[in-house]
Amino acid sequence: MHTVCQDEASSKSPRNLITREIKTNAGTQKNQDHWRQFIREEFAKNKNIPKKKFGTIEHLIRAGHKRYEMYSSDAITDVH
Repeated sequence: MHTVCQDEASSKSPRNLITREIKTNAGTQKNQDHWRQFIREEFAKNKNIPKKKFGTIEHLIRAGHKRYEMYSSDAITDVH
């Protein structure tokens, strides 16, 4: 039996979803480049987490959803 986070992690590619959002919502090319760099850095921070660390991975997914909602605000246009 899988948790919701496990199903979500395996069924969607976060990078594809985020890239699509950047293209549609980030505005200028400069802002898009900043968002891409920010996302690469965030993924790089966590790339060495062992696949068996389910609790950690689920926490990162939940935290990522919260951050995504925060960054989706119209008031936030750039990260750098």
